[in-house]
Amino acid sequence: TTVVWAKNLSEKSILEGVKSGNVYLKTDTAVDPDISFYAELDDQQWPMGSIIPIENFSEEPIHFTVSTASQKKLTAEWILNGEVIDMQDTPQISENGHVSFTYTLNKPVEGWLRLNLRQNREITIITNPVYLK
Repeated sequence: TTVVWAKNLSEKSILEGVKSGNVYLKTDTAVDPDISFYAELDDQQWPMGSIIPIENFSEEPIHFTVSTASQKKLTAEWILNGEVIDMQDTPQISENGHVSFTYTLNKPVEGWLRLNLRQNREITIITNPVYLK
C-alpha cells in the first residue's frame, strides 16, 4: 500500500503530496497503523521528502524520528546514502501507547536518510528519505 500525506483527497492534493515526497509504503497490510517520519533540529521540523539545507547546520546534530501506533515488535533500520547505519530494537513508548525510534546524525553529511521498519526481520514500512543538501 502506498500512503500519501495530502491536505485532502482531491487529485491535486494527492499529486502535491507525491511530488513533495511525503509518501511511504506499507508492505504487509493496508490496515497497519500509519507512521510519522521527520527530521528535527531545535524548533524546526522537516517531514520525509523535505530538503534540509545543511550549510545552515554544519555542526548541529539532526534528530530523525519515526513514530507509529503499532503494537508489533518492530526494528528500525536507519539508512544513510544507501548504507544501513543503525538498527534499533527498543523503541520509546509514549503515554498514549505510540512507539517511536530516534536516530541522531551528529554531523550532517550531504545525501539522504530514510528507514525501514521491520517485524520479524521482514520489512513492513519503507519511508521516503529526508534529503540533506
